[in-house]
Amino acid sequence: MAPLGASKIAFMGGGVPDLDVEYLVIAGGASGGGGNQLSGGGGAGGYRTGTYTPLVVSTAYDVIVGGGGARTNGAGVAGNDGSDSKFNTIESTG
Repeated sequence: MAPLGASKIAFMGGGVPDLDVEYLVIAGGASGGGGNQLSGGGGAGGYRTGTYTPLVVSTAYDVIVGGGGARTNGAGVAGNDGSDSKFNTIESTG
C-alpha cells in the first residue's frame, strides 16, 4: 500500500531559536476482512507521540501520511494493512 501523501516541511527565518515540538504520528488503519455481512472491521493504525528536540530552523523534515488498507474481495479473505506514517525519523506502522 502506498502512502496517502508525502512532503517536506521546513521552518525558515533568521534569529529564530530551535524549537521543541510535541508530535503525534498516526499510521493508516487496516481494512476489514471479506465475508458479506459477517466480517469484522479493520484495526486502527499504530501511533507514536512525544517531543522532538530540537526542530532546527531552515532544515527540511520528511512527512509521510499513511493511507488506510485496501478493501478485500470474497468471503474469508483477511483485510489489508494500512501504510506507515512518518515524521522525520519517527515512524508509525500501519
